[in-house]
Amino acid sequence: MQIYVRPAPFQVLSFDLDDTLYDNRPAIAIAERELLQHVHQQHPQTVSWQRQDWRAQKLKVLQRNPKLAHDPSAARLEVLTQGFKHLGLGNKAFSAAKDAFDCFYFHRSNFTVETSVLTLLAELGQRYRLIGVTNGNVEAERIGLTPALELVLRAGNGLRMKPYADMFVEASQHLQINLNQVMHIGDSLGSDVAGARLAGCQATWLSPGYGRDQPEADWMANNKHPMLPQVSIQHITELRHFLSC
Repeated sequence: MQIYVRPAPFQVLSFDLDDTLYDNRPAIAIAERELLQHVHQQHPQTVSWQRQDWRAQKLKVLQRNPKLAHDPSAARLEVLTQGFKHLGLGNKAFSAAKDAFDCFYFHRSNFTVETSVLTLLAELGQRYRLIGVTNGNVEAERIGLTPALELVLRAGNGLRMKPYADMFVEASQHLQINLNQVMHIGDSLGSDVAGARLAGCQATWLSPGYGRDQPEADWMANNKHPMLPQVSIQHITELRHFLSC
């Protein structure tokens, strides 16, 4: 644990989800694989398209509608719809896209947060209010986080991704607290640390992220960042020590 800026008193612990409370990579890899398999099996005319083709389609969709960059679910559905139209599904494109999205969405949240993390959250919840603030679209209830978190905010439906302040402001209004009473914990300097600090919250940087061996490349290269966290920790369980000080 390293303290960069002495924390002020706070009442709420805000957690990023992906790569902070669990390693998000395995679930995403499985979901992407199952999605592509579903698409090819259900619509043989799509077999010529591989992941790089769908990535190219995503770039086109986001160029046409940049706001979708802040809504991962809506963006994926639109990418699938436009891709299916391009591949000749015509008026069946949207229903096919919805089925494909449902396949991805199921596998994307088809795991459970480790017991050690859930135990940690239960302990912290006895002293602080706990919330989740994520740029992703994981289903908190399915992965076991709902009992621990009073509120989970996800990007989309008018709420922009971190580092924009939207979700932090929404959380403070919902909880009826000042932003500086929130300590946000996350693995990303660019979205979590900068987002929290710019919004007026405090920040704890998890570095490296959950399941990682190395910290973010930009920190390793420059050893500096325009937005310092109050605290950095190397493993999520270090919160026990930090919050007992």
